[in-house]
Amino acid sequence: MDNTARQAIAVVPELAAVYALTRRGWRWVSLTRGPGALVGYFEWPGCSTVDWCVIRGASEVEAVRVCYGEWVVWCRDGRVGPVAEELGALPPPDDPAAPRLITGRRWRPPPPLRPRG
Repeated sequence: MDNTARQAIAVVPELAAVYALTRRGWRWVSLTRGPGALVGYFEWPGCSTVDWCVIRGASEVEAVRVCYGEWVVWCRDGRVGPVAEELGALPPPDDPAAPRLITGRRWRPPPPLRPRG
């Protein structure tokens, strides 16, 4: 862990779970310059499953597992630490314990960001 990560986790301890996802191969992209939303994703090798996470703030986090490019089979929202921990605990898509309940709802990308007052 580098100094920047240590400092960030010291200020916001819940970021440790996000850092753990990063070490497992998650990629993160900022949607804005400076403070704003951070989008993370992990493409499972050998299948059409992607885990997504949108972080807008410490208590404004949404995560989904999307199969076949559009069907949501798992979703959570809440605080960054617990949601990231749940993402990290999700079994691989081919594991018998992996979520398979198709919600019947197609995944839609997050709406455009609106600057906060």
